[in-house]
Amino acid sequence: MAGKFSPVPDYVVVNHGTNDRLTADGSVTTAVTSIVPSIRAAVNTNTPIFVIVPFGQFKASAIIAGVTADASTHLLNLGASFANGIDGNGTSPEASDGFHPFTATDARLGAEVARLILATISQGSVTISGRISIAGNGTIR
Repeated sequence: MAGKFSPVPDYVVVNHGTNDRLTADGSVTTAVTSIVPSIRAAVNTNTPIFVIVPFGQFKASAIIAGVTADASTHLLNLGASFANGIDGNGTSPEASDGFHPFTATDARLGAEVARLILATISQGSVTISGRISIAGNGTIR
């Protein structure tokens, strides 16, 4: 990425890694380590960047290792309880192929991501307005 995004976004959400499940951990960590600074250079220094560990927990440790200390970069990990049925173990009530969630599962995952993002931005100087109903127990760092 060369230069700043125009317009500069208020937030950046990076949700990747499921398709990297067969890639070496070191390569995944290197990719995360390089993409986050590239995104940071394209946005403002205080623009929140949210890096999501894949919902199926694929390459979680490699992605976590790649997210470096930056006060405006946050790691969102919904954890193993949200991976049930989308962990690559075949057909489930959550996904026909074990990877791509059905609409209802997508809505549940999206609500949890939204809850974590709202919790993160409400702790700092960034605020949003609106109404949202969410539930869950993921973690943020």
